Amino acid sequence: LRMSLGGNDPNVGRVAAKVGSWCGKNGFGCEGLRMSLGGVEIFKDGSFQMDADKESELSEYMKECGFSETADYMEHEREVTLDIVFSGGEGKAEVWGSDLTKEYVSVNADYRS
Repeated sequence: LRMSLGGNDPNVGRVAAKVGSWCGKNGFGCEGLRMSLGGVEIFKDGSFQMDADKESELSEYMKECGFSETADYMEHEREVTLDIVFSGGEGKAEVWGSDLTKEYVSVNADYRS
């Protein structure tokens, strides 16, 4: 499953589309599928669980996860948490990614310790 989360846009439609596409290609049904972004439930029981308040909350969450434009150094303890729960199995996985947005790469190209 490859996808991008960037900027301050939670874009839950992109997340659900990629997960749904992966399920279809790999023979998984979406029954019992649940997804949350930053602890906020975005998908459950085959439908989005979104409203204007959640959209605003998720946008603020994404802003808080970004790096500070005024800091003298990159803050490495920030993360975007996306939980995807498939029902019917006992497996568990934790996956980490990294920020490779153009802005992040540009800032770190000149970073020296």
